[in-house]
Amino acid sequence: MVAAGGDGTLNAVVGGLSGSETVLGILPTGTMNVFARELNIPFGHLAGALEVIDAGHVKEVDLFEMEGTPFVQMAGVGFDAQVIEETTSDAKRRLGPLAYILSAVKVLGSKPPRMKVYFDEGHVVEGACVLLGNGALYGGQLRLFGKADNADDLLDVLVYKEAGYKAALGSLGTLARGGFEADGKVMEYYQTSGLAVECDREVPVEVDGELWGRARKVTFKAMTEKLRVLAPEERGKNWWEQVLSNLSPGAS
Repeated sequence: MVAAGGDGTLNAVVGGLSGSETVLGILPTGTMNVFARELNIPFGHLAGALEVIDAGHVKEVDLFEMEGTPFVQMAGVGFDAQVIEETTSDAKRRLGPLAYILSAVKVLGSKPPRMKVYFDEGHVVEGACVLLGNGALYGGQLRLFGKADNADDLLDVLVYKEAGYKAALGSLGTLARGGFEADGKVMEYYQTSGLAVECDREVPVEVDGELWGRARKVTFKAMTEKLRVLAPEERGKNWWEQVLSNLSPGAS
């Protein structure tokens, strides 16, 4: 099966393919194409994506679910979901990724919710925003989850202690470090098999870049099924790795 579209399109098909022998081929034609970038599938280059499909190399990828809704790349509770909620289809069509930035500026000034995060491993933390990654990339080429591996049965989780401008600055710091462990002051980094998030009020929730809805409590857990997807046999360098490579003496 071949799907042409972005992360929302892929999210709509992964639930039906998980655990089956059907292999998914991807033609990334969406706004962000985060999952395709994670797998190093060429985007904006149809011939390159078709070459990946023709090569026939199959990769098995972890799947997670939130209240019965599967996702393959990312999810968020609070700030980022609110940005998606504020971004209209018309704005995405006219402005592309810039539409999300404009919505983020609008959301930054709003009062953040308070959340408690209950990890399956037993610890409980508080925060104002939660981002979850099955892969390393978030929002395109942003390597936000530095330890992530989409075949390790673990979710990588960033719990922001504060939202708004502090969270934005904290994310920039994380990206500057290559998306590795947070310092625990603005955000904390965890890896987990599952978790539940409880909020002091209903907040937006997103999965794979698509708004799921609003809730006060949501639960995330691993699915036993895997997604079989056509991907390059050797993973290429992501944006951050390419920058470091270019700065290194003797880099090719």
